[in-house]
Parts: sequence; C-alpha cells; structure tokens
Amino acid sequence: MVFETSERVIETGVHAPYLEIWERLPDSTGRFIALAGLDEAGGDTQERLLVAGRYAMRVRPRRTAWPADMQAGPTLLEVVAKHPGMVQDLLDFEISFGTLEDGQWKVERSTLPMLKGVCMPFAMRQVEGTRAEVCSPGFGECWQILEWTCAQVLV
Repeated sequence: MVFETSERVIETGVHAPYLEIWERLPDSTGRFIALAGLDEAGGDTQERLLVAGRYAMRVRPRRTAWPADMQAGPTLLEVVAKHPGMVQDLLDFEISFGTLEDGQWKVERSTLPMLKGVCMPFAMRQVEGTRAEVCSPGFGECWQILEWTCAQVLV
C-alpha cells in the first residue's frame, strides 16, 4: 500500500495481481462507526457494518465454505466451472454501499443486484459500552462496537 496523499491510497496485489486506488469521498468525515455482527451465542459472524460521515457499508461473507479442493488463486469462473452446482452459494455474499439521510439508508451499489437503489429505514444505537443495536430490515440485532465516534443514537 502506498499512501500517495492523505486522501488517496494505492494498493497493489501481493498474492494475486490487482491494483486498487482508494480515494476519500466528500462527506465521509466526521462520525465513524465500525460494528461486528454477533450470533446468538455472542460469536463473531464476520459481518461488518461501517459508517463514515454520511456513507454506510455492509459486508457479509458467504454462508457456504469455499470448496476444500480449491486453493487460493483461481478465478471465480474457474471455481464455478469445477463446481457448477455451487454457483448460488458461492455468490451469496454481500457488500452494499450507500448513503444515510433522515433515518433512511439508500443502497447505491451492492453485490446483490436486488438491493441496488433500495431505500430502507435505518437507525442504530449503543445498547451498552461495547454493544449496539441496528434497526433495519435484514440486519441482525446484536452487534459489537469496534469503534463509535458520534452520538449514542444514529438515525
């Protein structure tokens, strides 16, 4: 990773060939929240909910394990060719990004096509020092606070 400026980072693949350029979005400063999803037993689900300024992003890993006979490196196309019956399971992960305004989350981009353009009610609040509650359709109720730098309630 090369921090070209305070507003731009360039990431080059080490284990796979890729190049990503990350630039700070306008209105992404100010409040910052990072939450980790918890299951009923309090274990980490690997789901993340991130808020930066007026933007929010939800990341949920696939529920199905990667095929044991596939090493790192093959493209998704190669994996699907070898495991055609697993297409839906392999594509069942989510990265959704959008804006928060007036108690609504508008999903602008998502790996799940049916979410693109959807507006849904959205609020979150600190329940106790290290726990948060998210009030929005499809979100688990219990979250661990990794970072929270704004008022206790976000609507």
